[in-house]
Amino acid sequence: MPDICVAPTPATCGHAQTGSSKVTADGKGVCRVETDTAGGLIIGPGSQNVFVEGDKVSLPGDAITTHGKSPHSSPTTNAGQSKVTAGTGFASDQPDTTGDAPSPNIETTFFEASLEELFASGQGHYPPTNMYAAMDECYTGDPPTPPAPPPPPTVTYSYTVENTGQDTAQPFVVGFWRFLDGNNAPSEAVLTMDSLEFYPEVELVAEQSVGSMPPGSTYSNTFQYKDLYYTNKGAYAFGVYADIYNTTTEPDEQNSIATITIPISNECG
Repeated sequence: MPDICVAPTPATCGHAQTGSSKVTADGKGVCRVETDTAGGLIIGPGSQNVFVEGDKVSLPGDAITTHGKSPHSSPTTNAGQSKVTAGTGFASDQPDTTGDAPSPNIETTFFEASLEELFASGQGHYPPTNMYAAMDECYTGDPPTPPAPPPPPTVTYSYTVENTGQDTAQPFVVGFWRFLDGNNAPSEAVLTMDSLEFYPEVELVAEQSVGSMPPGSTYSNTFQYKDLYYTNKGAYAFGVYADIYNTTTEPDEQNSIATITIPISNECG
């Protein structure tokens, strides 16, 4: 069985883990899932059958939510002591046979944007809202001037999630996040609705509900960012995270994939 995590042990990102002030292991406060932090919120999974003050105890390798660029993008917990252990509580774990929690595992396996770079055609934003002005800015041919072109395509963000675990996943919600500083976005978006106080430089653009998923099944859909992309931002960065309300019990809570950064300029495309 794995050692339980304690404060003030540094997580893999270097931030000190917080822990209980009432319950200790080896004289150190026990870390709890969805309560304690290490720069970001510890979201687990933790132990499914060992609790401290009503919260699951944290185990090594528990996911910590994004709170900056690497190494703060997708960090995990460390134990910090070796005297107290706890079973994971998942039925499939060996040699730990004391648990009975199901073990689906939701992974984001694909995330892609339909355009890799955006051009504002001298209008300061994409897409241009005045195509005649964009044409005047970018047309370099001889008169007569051609008619204004149609608006450029909308950027579509496609994703796929898969249940790679052994049990059916409970229904969950996929979140589409935008990082407000697109030029300094983290490499992953491990973000839940409960963790936003630890990383305020992000906004939830949209969410999509997914029903229960049998083992081996996949789900694909798309998101769109419906606001204008302004050139003074330099770049826009987006990420997806499956299970933003943390409703699925699974042995790995990373559930993310590499973020997408799309540069935008005032040039003609």
